[in-house]
Amino acid sequence: MVKILKVLSLPLLLYFLFAIDGQSQDVLDLDSLGGKSSVEYYGYPTPIRTPERLFFIQRNISKNVVVYDANLTDDGRLDVKNPAKVYWKRYNNYQGGKVRELKWIERNMAYKLKIYDTDTKKSTASIISYKATKFDIIQRDDGQIEAVVTINGRKARMHYIFMHMVEDSFFHEVNYLEVGGKDLETGEVVFEQFLPKK
Repeated sequence: MVKILKVLSLPLLLYFLFAIDGQSQDVLDLDSLGGKSSVEYYGYPTPIRTPERLFFIQRNISKNVVVYDANLTDDGRLDVKNPAKVYWKRYNNYQGGKVRELKWIERNMAYKLKIYDTDTKKSTASIISYKATKFDIIQRDDGQIEAVVTINGRKARMHYIFMHMVEDSFFHEVNYLEVGGKDLETGEVVFEQFLPKK
């Protein structure tokens, strides 16, 4: 019985993490986007940029997004040990961006940040469920806070991570990931699509 439960627990876990108000999509060839970013291609609602906004995660299976905002101390400094507030903005079913807290399993198994290193004004982190892409959360001298990541070999201010997912009979599998933002030097919009590492 224990072995059966262990086998069943992974699909069940992934289902609860990713099959939220979603619908399945066919496998998408990256070339079929016609040079557009996935966010442009799908045209789902995106959260408005605010001074504290770091980035958001969007998925093809749902209009709801996971938002990452800078977490500040009482004196306005970046809390480098816990640099982000993470929550849902819900757009499915005409909810208009209603805020909802993450469930425990969503936070701890999928969306919270893993912190690797800290400085007085910087945290190096990744999403706990995808550690291959690391980024820096930095507070500039003017107080501005941003998430900086490498996109196509260029340092960029990260705006989003997009997960394209495919549903089979038990759970959702990530088909590809996309990271998008703006080049720090030129201000050009940049994005990169890649296959998830096994």
